[in-house]
Amino acid sequence: PSMRKLLISLAIAAAIAAPAVAVSASANATAASTTRVVPCIGHPEVKPGHFVLACGDGNWYLTDVHWARWTPNVGIARSTEHLDDCMPNCAAGTFHTSPAVVVFSNPVATKKYGSLFAVVTVLGNARLPGSNGATWSQALPLQPVAG
Repeated sequence: PSMRKLLISLAIAAAIAAPAVAVSASANATAASTTRVVPCIGHPEVKPGHFVLACGDGNWYLTDVHWARWTPNVGIARSTEHLDDCMPNCAAGTFHTSPAVVVFSNPVATKKYGSLFAVVTVLGNARLPGSNGATWSQALPLQPVAG
């Protein structure tokens, strides 16, 4: 297989193998058992159809997110990655799109919101202008910032 397919396979396998997070029993056990993700603006969501990765300026985001798997431990989807090349600067830059795989992982139990994914990994196109590589991970907020 190609290097890209191998990297995607390894990332997905690692995410699936992530340990489960025990969520304490509560009166609202059903809501607590569904791991969610916190967007830049708004409240925690399950299976978002779009997701902003660069909350500060919106220069990196995902659209057309189609979920192949969403469990208490991992969310895996295909999507379209939009990335600003920031040339000559981010305000005047051009957005480029490319297919990408997104993986939400590392669930964390929170008292207020139940189980939340704490890490997002994007397996995108290394040749996409402005990209630092094919795979990029970042921590996710564990509470809404605004909205």
